[in-house]
Amino acid sequence: MEPTTLQYLRYTTPGVIFILFWTIFLAVPRGTFGGFDLSFETLQSSIPVLITGLFYYVFPLRSWANKRFYNRVNENLRSKLVDIAGVEDNEKKLSWKRVKNSFYDLIDNDATLTTRSQRVMFNGFIWTTIADVRVFSLIFFILSAILWFSDIERSHYLLILFFLVGLISLPLSEFVTQKHIRLGDDQIEFIRGKYQTKVTAELRQLLNE
Repeated sequence: MEPTTLQYLRYTTPGVIFILFWTIFLAVPRGTFGGFDLSFETLQSSIPVLITGLFYYVFPLRSWANKRFYNRVNENLRSKLVDIAGVEDNEKKLSWKRVKNSFYDLIDNDATLTTRSQRVMFNGFIWTTIADVRVFSLIFFILSAILWFSDIERSHYLLILFFLVGLISLPLSEFVTQKHIRLGDDQIEFIRGKYQTKVTAELRQLLNE
């Protein structure tokens, strides 16, 4: 997956999810899905999708939903880079924010690591999509609760649906996180075998700054 394609998908996917959930939100109380155009081409190019993507770009909803899983992946990479270097683990001087530049420099400048990163990016897209689903499940669960308190017919179906979707997204995120960690470990082992000297030198330099 090319980075530009990934960026486009990450920008438009929240809007597609929003339109799908909004359609369900409107259709269930009506008792019909008639009259809605849910073709993929229409969804991707629609104004609400683009507006939702912009809103999502400005506000860190995805980061909030995925923070716990995201931090685990980064900490796994950070701690194993420190292990490769064989230096003291100073979490302040060797934070992920500082260490990641060395990691991504290796990824971008080694053909094998660049190829492997394609799988990481695809898994990352699935990872963030599940987080997006969790965000919109919470939003539409709250909206459904408002309908339910207003005695809108069939609104309890919406409550149950969005609750279950949000709940199911948690083990799915855990599963994809574990896969992301395994993919990262594959990269780390390649780095250990080929770039241990380089990693050691760069991390020692960070410790001495």
